[in-house]
Amino acid sequence: SQSIQAPLTPSDTATLAGNINTSNGTGSGSLSCGLRRVTSESAWQEAEVGVGSGLSLGAKMYRKLSERNFVNMSGTLQFSRKGLKPAFECSLGTHLDKYTAGYLRYSTNFRLQETEDSFMLREEDSGMCTMVVRNTERYQTTASLQFGIPYTYAMLAHTWKLPEKKRKFRGALKIGTFGAILEYGVEEKITDHSSLGATMVVGTMGVICKLKLTR
Repeated sequence: SQSIQAPLTPSDTATLAGNINTSNGTGSGSLSCGLRRVTSESAWQEAEVGVGSGLSLGAKMYRKLSERNFVNMSGTLQFSRKGLKPAFECSLGTHLDKYTAGYLRYSTNFRLQETEDSFMLREEDSGMCTMVVRNTERYQTTASLQFGIPYTYAMLAHTWKLPEKKRKFRGALKIGTFGAILEYGVEEKITDHSSLGATMVVGTMGVICKLKLTR
């Protein structure tokens, strides 16, 4: 994946991003262009247009509610071969201390399909998630619990940071209605603007190796 940011004005920034994925010999990719406007020190809005698995339109917003509390909202509209796919996400966050933040997030995905005599809007999945994240110079720990349809799960993840070696080690365990998944991997910054990572995923679906290059 790669992204480029270009400041247009003191308050407007354009972003061009693209990514390529391959799995079991099948490749896919996407290209997106976004425009973010900062309206004040406590708020910004962003619009995005992308192409990949069909045309995608999206919008995001952030607003600081108080010294500790803030809200994020986002929505997307994807045009695919199987129909129109609207999605919505809202997240309320609070800073518990200098290094710790808590989040309460609701997300839902729909699919609009055409039948013989009408259109049908069907909810594919939704969930309410609570999350606590502690992020310091040396490590990041995340604990989350989600209740949703079709999946309910608990997750614990920890990342060790080695700034002097520009390297990170990550481990995560997720247990839910789908079974158990264990992830472990490493990421290293190879240049000032590029990083390379490898992750192993072991679970009920088998073993998967992921390689990621970000620039």
